[in-house]
Amino acid sequence: MLLHHMLIASPSLIAAITRVLVLSSRLSRSLQYVLSVCDTAWCLCSPRHASYQPQREQCMPVATARLCIVVDPLILLLAEAPCTNNPPAMANSGAWACPSSLLAGATCNATCNTGYTGNPNATCSLGNWTMTGACIEAPCADPPRALNNSGAWACPSSLLAGATCNATCNTGYTGNPDAMCSLGNWTVTGACTESPCVGNPGGVAQAVNWACGTSTNAGGTCTTGCVAGFTGGATATCALGQWNVTGACTESPCVGNPGGVTQAVNWACGTSTNAGGTCTTGCVAGYTGGATATCALGQWSVTGACTESPCVGNPGGVTQAVNWACGTSTNAGGTCTTGCVAGYTGGATATCALGQW
Repeated sequence: MLLHHMLIASPSLIAAITRVLVLSSRLSRSLQYVLSVCDTAWCLCSPRHASYQPQREQCMPVATARLCIVVDPLILLLAEAPCTNNPPAMANSGAWACPSSLLAGATCNATCNTGYTGNPNATCSLGNWTMTGACIEAPCADPPRALNNSGAWACPSSLLAGATCNATCNTGYTGNPDAMCSLGNWTVTGACTESPCVGNPGGVAQAVNWACGTSTNAGGTCTTGCVAGFTGGATATCALGQWNVTGACTESPCVGNPGGVTQAVNWACGTSTNAGGTCTTGCVAGYTGGATATCALGQWSVTGACTESPCVGNPGGVTQAVNWACGTSTNAGGTCTTGCVAGYTGGATATCALGQW
């Protein structure tokens, strides 16, 4: 006996070969078989001599394989069964690429779907497919691309599928951005947006009634007026979480001339006098003194006054008068009298008014 070709060497196969060898030693040399293509259950027997009619003989099961057996006094041929169909579909891959003939030892390959990596293949063995490799979710090659208004991403050392990176927003921006590796790409959630401004602005002296509320979005504005005695106002614009204020409250000017000074004349203050400015006035005829006005908080503050002028010396105009005793100065409303020279009777009384007797 000659063992011409054997693809399987299992204990069960060796035992089967032994039984066939014993059987074949008893066969006549005129019974020569060549058994060819084996399907799932049968082998097609072809005669070595044309006079022999083909017939089907049942395949001999050896382990999980079905073998075609050529029984000849000199030859024992064992052929491993082929695979009948392409391998079953593999997760996350396309169709198998297989040769046209699925004989034992045939190899098929599959290409992983987008976002997956691997090198799956299948080999036909004993009528079944033995598959190696798999398509697993692809890692990310690099950290995520830079995100607007944030610092660098903080990522783990390994960027496998499911890895998560975080970023911290720049000053003036708020948010909680993160990125997750999925199918070889980064999926970014969250963003860094410009921070709102909280509460009312500060830094404007004499401002009153800011009405910005508890929070104002970036780009939002609010305005304020001024306390009494000040004019102007201010506008605040929110940018990067901070208020940018334009405008101010300045002390109000005084308009026109002061009032409240009787007998004043010739105030020369003009139409408007700035805070802290002053102007003065004299008095009408018959009055002495004057006044000074200082502008403060849009109002005039006046010092001084016009008082009725005194009369100086003694009156005149009374002929034959003698011995006026008015003194050097007599206040307004004051009086003094005089008699007459010898040979005249009567007398006179003088009253001071507006500096005149």
